[in-house]
Amino acid sequence: VLITFNGKYFDIPIIIKQGLKHGLDLPYKLLVGMTKKYYHDRGHLDLMEILSFSGQNYKSLDTYLRIYLGTQKETLGDDFFRNASDDDLKQHCLEDLQYTEDLFKKFHHLIMAVSR
Repeated sequence: VLITFNGKYFDIPIIIKQGLKHGLDLPYKLLVGMTKKYYHDRGHLDLMEILSFSGQNYKSLDTYLRIYLGTQKETLGDDFFRNASDDDLKQHCLEDLQYTEDLFKKFHHLIMAVSR
């Protein structure tokens, strides 16, 4: 199962576009299927969509981190992304993966009930 935060609207479309741009042999049909709004399957769970209760109350990953886990991201705002090196961006992505896992663990029982 692929677990993302805003993956349907950000990560997966970027993977698709970059894959096509660079001529990569990716499972495009599967990836496009993972971007369907409010569609939950066992292959992809988008925490942003699930935790917003199907679009009623979208919040950022950082907002969920502050409310439910008492932490916040260090890399916020446009200034970071304008000035970040490749290593900074890689570290940011790794941290987002960890934050997404932490959020998944917090809401595991709710998420699994929704995805059935």
